[in-house]
Amino acid sequence: MSNFSMETLKLLRQQTGVGLTKCKEALAECNGNLEEAVVHLRKLGLASASKKEHRETKEGVIAAKSDARGTAVVEVNVETDFVANNAVFRTFVDGLVEDVLNHKVNSVDALLPLTSSQDASLTIDELRAVTMQTVGENIRISRIKYLPKTTEESVGIYSHGNGKAVSVTVLSGVADKESLAKDISMHIVAAQPLFLNKESVPADALEREKEVISSQVQGKPQAVIDKIISGKLGTFFQDVCLLEQAFIKNPDITIQGLVDDASKTSGNSVEVKEFILWKIGA
Repeated sequence: MSNFSMETLKLLRQQTGVGLTKCKEALAECNGNLEEAVVHLRKLGLASASKKEHRETKEGVIAAKSDARGTAVVEVNVETDFVANNAVFRTFVDGLVEDVLNHKVNSVDALLPLTSSQDASLTIDELRAVTMQTVGENIRISRIKYLPKTTEESVGIYSHGNGKAVSVTVLSGVADKESLAKDISMHIVAAQPLFLNKESVPADALEREKEVISSQVQGKPQAVIDKIISGKLGTFFQDVCLLEQAFIKNPDITIQGLVDDASKTSGNSVEVKEFILWKIGA
């Protein structure tokens, strides 16, 4: 005969998210004591998590949030797409976003030993281990990003493919252009720019592009070569620089043109301060 009630078993499952069989075993081991059973399962979770750490994690989700505390982006990887869409895993990821916003940290190593917002008795790394036990797969917090936010900034977030790709756009100079910032973020996911503007293209990348173009026009007069290089570089900038790209929703205007229009209508100097584009595993 069991030394615990069905109500205790139900509470243990609710508190830990662990399966029925393991909860029964834990309560039997701890003589029906709920608190001891919780601790027992957490210890088991840490032990079983260490055995899963070597497993490859190619699936996962990217999540982001922006509020008065700032903007947080996290990428968390698991082994299968099935678990990537699991409610327990998604709750863990959402909690991580809150943790980054609360603690304002910018590295995974700095985040892991901090107290979890989802369970004050656990560190974030300990909660990761408990969640690994629940979902049965390795969980890796791959990267995090925290951006402080001023009262004169608008932030737009766009998520694609249920968190497979996420973009964040920060507009400076105005606080009420979240819709525009989100439109630009949607464009970024589709167009995948590498740089903000011409000036941010690294010199070595520019030189490589010039060399490629030059090799294609050998034998022509130098004046012709220079003109061709100039034209092709313009196309290159349109391909890789956000502000030079034609807006995906209206190709008649560039992203820079969108921002310029926002400056005119708001009466403020609006600029794209920063953008982020993360893709799972990239």
